[in-house]
Amino acid sequence: MRLVDCHHPACAGDTRVRLPGVVPSRAVRRVVCQRCEQPYEPERVAVVSDRPSPSLSWRWLSLPVAAAAVVGGLLVLQGGEESEPLPPPAPPAGAPDGANRPSQRASGDAKVPKDAQLISESTFQLALPPGWKRTTPSGGATFAAAAPGGEADVMLWIEQDPKLDFASFEARSLDQLESLAGSAGVVERNPGPTPETTSITIAPTSAPEGAPNYEVLLRSSGDYWYYLAATSQPGASPEATDGVDLVQGSFLPQGSAR
Repeated sequence: MRLVDCHHPACAGDTRVRLPGVVPSRAVRRVVCQRCEQPYEPERVAVVSDRPSPSLSWRWLSLPVAAAAVVGGLLVLQGGEESEPLPPPAPPAGAPDGANRPSQRASGDAKVPKDAQLISESTFQLALPPGWKRTTPSGGATFAAAAPGGEADVMLWIEQDPKLDFASFEARSLDQLESLAGSAGVVERNPGPTPETTSITIAPTSAPEGAPNYEVLLRSSGDYWYYLAATSQPGASPEATDGVDLVQGSFLPQGSAR
């Protein structure tokens, strides 16, 4: 872990944030000010300590920092050390759990507008909503995109591991999200006869008022494991939130078969 200081010129306040050691301080894009409680993009991020006290409070970060911190232990395609699967965490009190309801998230069959852009890569494909633009991925991610005005954004991490199973992938993702956000739970579960037809959506089960809405879609295909994180800002327009739904619903993993 490292402790970084983010200065907010608007109110002259300083907010300190804990980051996992795998996340560089330059990855910090948006912080909720500890003084005025307003989200902002810090112009200066200074490393205060590489080993902050565990008693220090953390502040909410929006994508890509939160997503990078959550999946910092994953072995991504761009390289990195593989981490051992973590044991399943105890479910947080009152954590929601989807009732195995049908969802297009497990099939990639979402209705795609004619003016949407189809993104087709060797290991996945998805539809980018009208007006959305691809952005530069950070934190070892493979793909990133944002809605107009930054109201919402998505980022995709891909891990290749033939020994990993869905239960371990889910448990590790929940544990990492809980360590970052303080809570984590399954909000939608769509089991299928194979890992390729299964999808799970996880999210924090509690969040400070005014914090961004953050959720992660977990998928797999062959030897590949997919972590698609989405963030929408408080008060985001229906077009932005619908765009997130389109990205998630059209997402289709295409990794190699086992």
